[in-house]
Amino acid sequence: MSQNRLCKRYSNVIFTAAILLSVGVMVSLCFNNSVWFDEAYSTFMARQSYWGIIEQNLTDVHPPLYYFVLKLVTSVFGYNLLVMKLVSVAGVTATMVLGATLVRRRFGDRAGLLFILLLLCGPCMLSECAAMVRMYSWAMFFVTASGLLAYEIYEAPTKAKWIFFVLASVAGMYTHTYALIAIGFVYLFLLIAMIRNRKGRLRGWILCAAATFVLYAPWFFVLLRQVGMVSGNYWIAPLSLSSFAEYAKFLFLPGKLSGNPAAVKVLAIAAMAGLALAAVLFAVWCVRGAFWKKRKRDWAALLALGVFLLPAVLGIGFSLAVRPVFIARYLLPGIGLFWLFFAIEASRLKKGWLAAFLCCVLLSGGLSYNQTFQEEYFTKTDEAVSYLKEEVGEEDVFLTNLLQLGEQGGPLAYYFPEQESWCYQNGEFFKHYTNGGGTDVVVSEDQVEGVNGTFWYLCDPKKEPETAWFTDRGYTVTKEKSTGIDLYSFDVYRIVKE
Repeated sequence: MSQNRLCKRYSNVIFTAAILLSVGVMVSLCFNNSVWFDEAYSTFMARQSYWGIIEQNLTDVHPPLYYFVLKLVTSVFGYNLLVMKLVSVAGVTATMVLGATLVRRRFGDRAGLLFILLLLCGPCMLSECAAMVRMYSWAMFFVTASGLLAYEIYEAPTKAKWIFFVLASVAGMYTHTYALIAIGFVYLFLLIAMIRNRKGRLRGWILCAAATFVLYAPWFFVLLRQVGMVSGNYWIAPLSLSSFAEYAKFLFLPGKLSGNPAAVKVLAIAAMAGLALAAVLFAVWCVRGAFWKKRKRDWAALLALGVFLLPAVLGIGFSLAVRPVFIARYLLPGIGLFWLFFAIEASRLKKGWLAAFLCCVLLSGGLSYNQTFQEEYFTKTDEAVSYLKEEVGEEDVFLTNLLQLGEQGGPLAYYFPEQESWCYQNGEFFKHYTNGGGTDVVVSEDQVEGVNGTFWYLCDPKKEPETAWFTDRGYTVTKEKSTGIDLYSFDVYRIVKE
């Protein structure tokens, strides 16, 4: 057996082991029953019919593909939170497979392994992609696949590559709006590259773009409606200087500083500083290599960075000019290409610098895992849900001044799907819906007085409980305990009519 074949065999084993180990780490975060609003909304959508998902999405801001997948998987394997979390793990795993195949083939074994490591250890990867019941891991996969396939087409086009490029692109567009924008830049960059260097392949690009448009056309008019809806009213707060600090922390800070020991804070800041410095140095190195030395690897890294950054630039620009529509989490669809940029540039580091870079990455991964583990397992959710299920009767009603907790499709609806849940603020009772920009449906006083059971008032501990409406009408208000569900801490009040 030749040395090359032996090395190749070991290389395959190493890549397989890296992916399997990463899957094990991600799966270890999935065995809990704690959801916050966005995750609860995903579980709510999985309960709908396929047509019901479309109807809900007509007044939402996200496309329906992820919800279709969630519906299909839960129909086969059961409506279970673990199953839904594993759907997210599968999205990250699929992206890692791209590292072991397309990235490895074009940029080498070292770049492929670094890419897989960054997908596991990069800040926000475990908490926002692998352990969250949302569409971001699959949006990341489709955008990354689209970018890598575009590079494959530029280098050596085949009919199969064009077909998979179209399919990955369309799937990404149906998964997240910022994935749509990122993929639009992939198409634009591929067009520019072909005009400059591959004019004979422009016909293939035109056919590909036409097929993509036709396949996306059924949702295009819904997108226009969603843009109009967002322009009129949306929940995202106006941007400020602190918003840009949040973007930087989201990308580079492993976990949260508040609530952690001083030593952990120091390590987190050190990891953040190391990764941020690496990003700046890699960007300078990349630009120099692309424009001055004309290296294809650096051009590929630079374009990957551009596809990641430009949707954020557009989102921020629209937010400043029209209406806030961008938050840090919307960086996630393109983040696979961000880590690809890192992997390509870091793969050329000499041993000493590579070791320093790996220390930062592994430190970030360790801190991210610890933070995510705490957030997933060390909550009061099980205690709160168990207590309320024992106490709450069929005719009882939840009240809360935590809008996300009591929202239709929110956490209370996930844990207590048959229970009536109303929001209660400033003396008003209403059902709150995020869809359509935050629609409230008023609950009349006659409806409130017509409730035969007990009211369970879950009150934000930072606010004074509003109980005058009840005490003035002869109700008895008793504080039972302080507890919480996932992100939401609250005081529990029992309100009973005498």
